[in-house]
Amino acid sequence: MGRNRLCIIVLLLAAVMAAVGCSDEEVAGPAGRDGIPDAFIVGYVSQMEMFLNSGPEAAAAAPSELVECSSRVSVSNVLSIPGVWVNGTELLSQSGPMATSYAPSIVDDPVEYPLLAIEPVGGGLSYYGTVWIDEEENAHLVVEFARPDGSTATAEATVCVPGYFSILEVTNGGNITPTSNVMAEWNSADDAERYYIYWSYSCSYRNLSEQTVYMYGRSDTVIADTTYIFQGEDIFPSPPDLDYFLSLDGYAYITPACGPIDTGDLGNVTGDGEGFFTGIGPSRSIHLLYMPRASAADAHE
Repeated sequence: MGRNRLCIIVLLLAAVMAAVGCSDEEVAGPAGRDGIPDAFIVGYVSQMEMFLNSGPEAAAAAPSELVECSSRVSVSNVLSIPGVWVNGTELLSQSGPMATSYAPSIVDDPVEYPLLAIEPVGGGLSYYGTVWIDEEENAHLVVEFARPDGSTATAEATVCVPGYFSILEVTNGGNITPTSNVMAEWNSADDAERYYIYWSYSCSYRNLSEQTVYMYGRSDTVIADTTYIFQGEDIFPSPPDLDYFLSLDGYAYITPACGPIDTGDLGNVTGDGEGFFTGIGPSRSIHLLYMPRASAADAHE
């Protein structure tokens, strides 16, 4: 599951890269004190596993339960190397000092983002680390950097970190056809505001020239409900030379989220900066399958 969740986050990163790369002009962040653009911040904190009073960090905080989380943050529009903390734990810098004296500015209009990525954007200074958070606390991000006058600027954001959830039902055992649907239902994850749903598939079909063609596809959406209907007519592609489908094999991943995650969401970073900081919980997967048909006649049933 860890590798699958990494793939999901990488795909979200690609979505944001496409958004910030669609303009030929660089757009600075909002003018802050002294006319210097405030920091632009994009990041996430993601729950990994839960440990009850195990390990040195948990022992120091006994008798509380600690949640192990990973966090990644990207900072742009700063004139110095910033310090980044989540709940008092300093994140490590993944990228060294840049050749220029500042992290380059980027397009920062939230409405220009497709699905807001829970991953650092390109062009900024990247930070990462493991953070232990009391399960009754939120994740608090602090970014500090120097102003030209020597004073310290501070940007902050706070989000909850969603917990675990379980898939309650998948109709038809996940078997789907171009004309049928699969409904998935799950129980609510603690502190989840919405759910990010991503699905990908590989399929094969017979074309009008009686050749077998292989295709791959993916899509995503954000919902607030704990029920979602995967519609066959939306999952299966519609190639112009289609005669009938032979097979489809895919997976859908459901990830609970807290904070900005969808197109047009307002940023939640305050202080001397703006941007987005999102809390995400463990994902659950659903297998979507279309079994090969014995003949073209069967395929059209």
